[in-house]
Amino acid sequence: MASVFKRYAYDSSGTIGYSRLLVLVTSAFSSYSGCRQYLEDIERAVATLDSETSLIVDKIRLFYNSAGFIGAVQDNLRKTLIEFEHTPNEDVQILFTAHSIPKSMADNCDYEVQLTEACTQVMDGFERHPWQLVFQSRSGRPSQPWLEPDICDAIEVSDRVNIVVCPIGFVSDHMEVLFDLDLEAKNACEDRHIKFARVASVGTNPMFVSGIADLIEQRSGTLEQVLTLGTHGEWANRCELGCCLSSDAEF
Repeated sequence: MASVFKRYAYDSSGTIGYSRLLVLVTSAFSSYSGCRQYLEDIERAVATLDSETSLIVDKIRLFYNSAGFIGAVQDNLRKTLIEFEHTPNEDVQILFTAHSIPKSMADNCDYEVQLTEACTQVMDGFERHPWQLVFQSRSGRPSQPWLEPDICDAIEVSDRVNIVVCPIGFVSDHMEVLFDLDLEAKNACEDRHIKFARVASVGTNPMFVSGIADLIEQRSGTLEQVLTLGTHGEWANRCELGCCLSSDAEF
């Protein structure tokens, strides 16, 4: 990261280049690893620059409740549910999944609150479908409590014969999505003779891309306001010092 910032802070002749950068972190939700750790990494990278270099680095706000993000998830969910158009809505369970984090980390941020808010907003228009927020990709010591239920455990106790998995906590179909969902979760469904389908992550959905462009314009001061949904309100452009502390933070 330090080398990236140096590339922008100085031009080819070694003199000052850009004095201000805007960073997009592709995590829609707040947690230490999804927000605060990036800010710390940025601070350390900027500190490596020449002391005479004045480089301001801002971060685009969390977008979990932006209209572009929610609209893109709804659009992808709607496309997947076409597979079940002849099945009663109440017989198709939607499992929203996100990366699990340690409970001690979750207690210091609004990760669960924001995930629940986003899922609720996505389900506006899909009211008759039962749904649940579940988690995946946990790691660490087995004795350390992490957010639950794990998606495979949720599938194990599900009383539905059709399950649609929506990776709302991820913006791209990377390895954790492909392995944890398209392989492990799908196999868990097949073991119980449950029909499985997975919603694509927002990726390059035009609504999501357009929404990110709006957030960039808003943070740059060329767009007054970006539509946010739900009751949690718009997340601050700048994080407070004590936000999203790590799980081993001392109080």
